Amino acid sequence: MGRRKERAYGDGRVFRPKGSRKWMVAWYVNGKEVRRSTHTESEAEAHDYLRKMLGDKVDGRPVPVRRRCTFEDLVALLRDDYRVKGNVSWDTADRAVGHLREAFGQDQVANITADRVVKYQAARLDEGAARATIHKELAALKRMFRLALRHGRIHQAPYIESPTPDNARQGYFTEEEVRLVAEHLPEDVRPLWLFLYHTGWRPMDVVGRREGGEPLRWSQVDFEAGTVRREGSETKNKTGKVFPLVRGSEPEAVLLAQRGRTTALERATGRIIPWVFHRNGSPVRSYYEPVKKALQEVGLPDRIPYDVKRTAARRFDRGGLSQARAMRAMGLQTPSVYRRYNITTDEDAREGLARMYEVEAERNRKEAQR
Repeated sequence: MGRRKERAYGDGRVFRPKGSRKWMVAWYVNGKEVRRSTHTESEAEAHDYLRKMLGDKVDGRPVPVRRRCTFEDLVALLRDDYRVKGNVSWDTADRAVGHLREAFGQDQVANITADRVVKYQAARLDEGAARATIHKELAALKRMFRLALRHGRIHQAPYIESPTPDNARQGYFTEEEVRLVAEHLPEDVRPLWLFLYHTGWRPMDVVGRREGGEPLRWSQVDFEAGTVRREGSETKNKTGKVFPLVRGSEPEAVLLAQRGRTTALERATGRIIPWVFHRNGSPVRSYYEPVKKALQEVGLPDRIPYDVKRTAARRFDRGGLSQARAMRAMGLQTPSVYRRYNITTDEDAREGLARMYEVEAERNRKEAQR
């Protein structure tokens, strides 16, 4: 069977090179021929591809001259999108991109196919990565492809199905464990750890994000009004936080003690220290590693520093704080997020039922006496 004849389509053409089963298209832009592989063996799909490249003649859209798009081009689009939107969680995305880069970093985007993404998932599972972690990595990849489509860098994206996360963390600390960990922390990290325990705030919303964010400042702590405040531009979810400082409470005591240490250092060094949590005047940024080391030392290697946020939510709930007030104190936007942090155990349910039975028995006793 002879080679199929090249066929013209308007100012473009569809053809199949000798010895190849894949169809190609070509069209002219400013007198120069542009060729692209369609990556398909279907002639009909090749014609569809050409129509897409040529654009809608009725609307008069120009034919784009696309240079080859690489994985690093996708990363650049994602980074720019984070910067434009002011997202503060680039560190998390960057970790996901790092794993993706190991698999696709040298590739043209056209070579990142659905079957390769499936193989990537399998390889990450074999490495011991959690499904929730892989889910975040593939979410980043899907977002990169969506941005590339939106900016006209590619004409189609592979189908990417993420594994359903089934390992939502349930870790939390008891009050005794919180105190024990505090004893094993450096003096400059200890007040930060206790502040996070009492407020349930995200660590990054307190220590500041790496790209342009600022840590909590003394100007945001008002002892007279009894508030600690963070603006929406300084938090991950773009929602401002206001934590009430109750007179005589431990959170107030932690901050008052930290204010005293800061004042003493300012007098000794002759300089103003604007940061609430600092190390010899410089903001405390390395929070995770000191806490992780302390957890190892106290025999809690399976816990992570972020479990302190779940501890705060659970403490608020067990202390009788309503969901709305707890969400307000923690700076959470939706009840579903609060429920994810508020870990409830069988023992919690048993204690709650016991209190309910006691209330009912007391009510019945009073009604019987009437």
